[in-house]
Amino acid sequence: MGNSEFNEILHLGHSLNPESIVAAALITQVSVLAIVFIGTLFVRIFEEPGYLPADQPRTNSILVFTLGNAIVSLLCLLFSDAFSRVWRPIMKEIPFHGIEWQQAILGVWILDILLLAILVDFTGGSHSSPFTSLFFVFPTIALFLHESGWRLVLYTGLVALLFSVSFRKPAEPDPSTMFSYWFVSVASFILTTAIGFVTRA
Repeated sequence: MGNSEFNEILHLGHSLNPESIVAAALITQVSVLAIVFIGTLFVRIFEEPGYLPADQPRTNSILVFTLGNAIVSLLCLLFSDAFSRVWRPIMKEIPFHGIEWQQAILGVWILDILLLAILVDFTGGSHSSPFTSLFFVFPTIALFLHESGWRLVLYTGLVALLFSVSFRKPAEPDPSTMFSYWFVSVASFILTTAIGFVTRA
């Protein structure tokens, strides 16, 4: 076997195909939802009754939004045309080709960013919410997953807009969110570092 043939095989082994990109997006989505869920539990654990203003939904509402996001987003990825190739052979009688995988990922990331904007608003705004650090995870993940340039610009612009809209003046620190803020920040950093490590050239 010549060096050129060996290099071609090596290149094919390291190339990203739609199945691997959707699988990486699925793992990332589960990780992000886990971070949100655990962070919300920490808010709930340390929350003092009556501390939050009466017009702000409490953690029960956050968990409901997170669950709804999880169901919709995971179904979009599982039923994408790229990932459906894994399970479709055992369901030959069903004439289903799946959602276009690129559109599925686009929809999931936009849904995540919108959910995050709601969570940040529910928990004090960009300045004090424990979920703020997750805002900047999505453009980074899109970069690691080799999303197109216009999508990267879309995610970045949407994050910047929602972050700015929900930004509020410094308020009295909420002791119920301090530990959650630390956890979400550290977990977000670890997640992006891990994705960057496994997708490196």
